[in-house]
Amino acid sequence: MLYILHEVDQLWVPVHKDWRLNERHYGSLQGQDKDDVSRRFGHEQVHLWRRGFSDPPPPLPGSDPRHPRFDTRYRHLDVSDFTGSESLQRTMERAVEFWRERALPDMVEGRRLIIAAHLNTLRALIKHLEGISDSGIMNVEIPTGVPQIYEFNERLEMVDRYFLADPETFRTLVDARAAKAS
Repeated sequence: MLYILHEVDQLWVPVHKDWRLNERHYGSLQGQDKDDVSRRFGHEQVHLWRRGFSDPPPPLPGSDPRHPRFDTRYRHLDVSDFTGSESLQRTMERAVEFWRERALPDMVEGRRLIIAAHLNTLRALIKHLEGISDSGIMNVEIPTGVPQIYEFNERLEMVDRYFLADPETFRTLVDARAAKAS
């Protein structure tokens, strides 16, 4: 985010970081090659873990150094907030908490926001904002690096949403993301 603000000479714009926008934790699959994991557990199961809503991957034991409770970024939080793995559902819970506690109050004050987050955190927030079903979220593709604009009315109801990309570029990026996700 700071790189973008620097490039557009807008470093004065406030930036607020929040752990609730971090990528979901893939548990014992964290850092492993997707193809290797698919051979071990099967493509369908890995697809459910990666794209589904309520199925978390196998958790890390609490003693594993990769467990989020050992990550210094979370040292100020209660360890009980962290499991050894997250489903998209759990990721959505924390992203929506951020939305309600941080984003909505800023919007009430008339501020415009840019929310920069990891892919699954954005998928979770989009699911909430757009009312996408648990099964429908499996098919939501978000192209990397293409801003998605949400417009709200004075009652903070979404009235429009669109991507900042021409249709051909957008389709190419979505297709590339879908190929990578499968």
